This record gives sequence, C-alpha cells and structure tokens, in this order.
Amino acid sequence: MSAFLEKTDYSTVIKNYVLDAITEADDSIIDTAEGEAISLMSDYLNIRYDVAAIFSATGEDRHNSVVLSCKDITLFLIHQRHNPRKIPKYRTDAYERAIEWLENVRDGERDPFELPLKETTENNTVIEIKSNPKRVNHY
Repeated sequence: MSAFLEKTDYSTVIKNYVLDAITEADDSIIDTAEGEAISLMSDYLNIRYDVAAIFSATGEDRHNSVVLSCKDITLFLIHQRHNPRKIPKYRTDAYERAIEWLENVRDGERDPFELPLKETTENNTVIEIKSNPKRVNHY
C-alpha cells in the first residue's frame, strides 16, 4: 500500500471482501489505482496547494475531504479496470462528486481549511519586458 492511504481506510466505503474480489486480493492493483488517483488530484490541487505535503501526510494529519476523494477516485479506477461496462452507479456518482469537489477547489469556489498552501517567492517575475535598441533617424 502507498503511504497516503491504508487498506483499512477503504472499509468506510467498501466491504473488504468486495475489495479483495475485484482486485483478486492483489494489493498492487490498489497501489497502482491509488497512484493514478493521487496524480489526478495533484493536477487539480497543485495550483494553490503544496501537494507534496498533502499526500505525504499520514494518519490523523490527513485532510478528510482529500482522503475521501482519493478513496472514491481509486475505487472508481479499480472498478473500471475490473469491468468498465458494469461500474456501480453509486461508485460513478462518488467519482463525479470527488471530481466536482476538486474542480471547485481549483477554481476557488471552495477553500478547504488546513490544506497547506504553496510557498510563493517575492521575486517571482511573470512578465519580462524587452525592446529593440533605439534608432536615431534623420530626415
């Protein structure tokens, strides 16, 4: 298992025997799907938040909304791998809610407290203005 989610975290959203059935008791499938979920979530969160700090947190230090979204996205990806034509509706709905939450956070419509912000530098130059050398024209 990866460092961010533990297998016991999934027990709140899926029964252990169901998870073992759809992954064929292969934890590497969970690890791969979780890595993909974290990568997807990082794409949304990295604009304003320190994703390295968010996903390196463990235990009670993790943000509950991030954990829930990561579980929902991971389980959707696992179901999609198992049988892409028969993904349960509740799993698809949970995935869509997680993506909607990430979009709202990215767009600034939601501001989850306690998520570490990116550090900004004072001398961050966004635009550099240059021009050609001045010419002297005589008529």
